[in-house]
Amino acid sequence: MSDPRLRALQSALLGLGHDPGPLDGVRGPKTEAAARAWVECLAVTTPIAADWRAFDALDKISGLHPALLGVLRQAAEESTIGFDVIEGVRTLARQKELVARGASKTMNSRHLTGHAADLWPIDPVTGKRAVNDDALLWSLLRQIAVVVKRVAKERGVQIEWGGDWGWDAPHFQLNRAGYPA
Repeated sequence: MSDPRLRALQSALLGLGHDPGPLDGVRGPKTEAAARAWVECLAVTTPIAADWRAFDALDKISGLHPALLGVLRQAAEESTIGFDVIEGVRTLARQKELVARGASKTMNSRHLTGHAADLWPIDPVTGKRAVNDDALLWSLLRQIAVVVKRVAKERGVQIEWGGDWGWDAPHFQLNRAGYPA
């Protein structure tokens, strides 16, 4: 059965120079090989690669816009603070759940269209995901944001950081005007 998110991932892999075979939305050996090859490119320097090594972990980034994927990949290579992608594309049901819990403020989230990702820093001391301590979390995410914004600017990608809004530090999204859904 064809999966549109997998088809988007196949398209992104092709755009990154890794041939996934036909863009058919079906998981097969060429798609898995292309995903593994791309992940190996990430594995050089930062902890983000550890989570993305397994193809099954790629569903966190499956369906993300290729421009956002490119920025995150390069930022992962260049950041001194490692990070995980904890959430990419969301279903409408997931978004409704987050709004009901107060964890999101809108039903018009860029996560619904693959134009946003939430990142979580890796604590440089422990090598594990940073604890949800506001001061440490914000400090690490500010450092990550500097790199993500710089990389985006170098690539000509219009990106926004939720930390600039004062409340959503893990959130990075493509600008709506530059990247309409």
